Amino acid sequence: MFKGEYLISRLFNNVKKLRQAFMEMGIQFISSDNQIISIRTGDENSTYRFTNALLENNVWVQKYIHPAAPVGKAFIRLTSMSAHSDSHINKTIHAFKNSLGLIPNHQI
Repeated sequence: MFKGEYLISRLFNNVKKLRQAFMEMGIQFISSDNQIISIRTGDENSTYRFTNALLENNVWVQKYIHPAAPVGKAFIRLTSMSAHSDSHINKTIHAFKNSLGLIPNHQI
C-alpha cells in the first residue's frame, strides 16, 4: 500500500469509528462522505456550554451559531484527520460521552 493510500484509509477508519460511537450515543449527525462530521446542537447557549466542555477535554470543534445558522439551529463540526491516533479518537469519544448531558434531552 502506498503512503497516500494508507493515510486515506486511516482517515476514513477514524471517521467511521467516530460516527459509529456517535450513533451508539444517539447523536444525530448530518450524513456526508468526507471527514467533517456536522452535529446539530440546537440553541446557542447549550452549544456554547457543550463546546466549552469539549475544549476543557482537549477536543476542539467549530461551532456555528446565529447568524451563521438560524436561531435555535446551531451545530458543531468536528474534523478528523489521518494524523489522529486511536488514543485521540478514544479521548474524543469519551469527551462527547461526558459532555452529552449539556444538550437538552441528551439528543443532538
